[in-house]
Amino acid sequence: MDAKQLQDLFGAFIHALALYQPGPVPAGFSTSVSKMLALLTLADEAPMPQHMLAERVQLDKSTVSRLVRELERRGWVTRERDRDDTRIVQIGLTESGQQEAASLAQHLNERHARLLAALTEDEQEALAHGLSALIRALKPV
Repeated sequence: MDAKQLQDLFGAFIHALALYQPGPVPAGFSTSVSKMLALLTLADEAPMPQHMLAERVQLDKSTVSRLVRELERRGWVTRERDRDDTRIVQIGLTESGQQEAASLAQHLNERHARLLAALTEDEQEALAHGLSALIRALKPV
């Protein structure tokens, strides 16, 4: 298993444990996990409707609405009504938001690389196996 696959498993594990709820800021970071996930999701898929962002980060619509307002206040996202359906709000990243997402991704990659470097190859395989099993077990039925 390569480092990218293990990093993807870390992200999936965080989702499965529901550690992405608004609030706490992890040690070594300047923003909450929910804001980080929103930025990284938007970096991969923006623009996207706000309801789709809610699905991707697995938060309810009202929580994502507050989250997007905070990201907009920081100058990281834009909200625009869809031209074809004005009921839909499209969320995009500003240049500052793209820079923040890139910096965050780099920081996460470096942190994961340091963690993985401390493990043997056998330990990495065992971690991947264990995380996969936990993610599967934590998924809603």
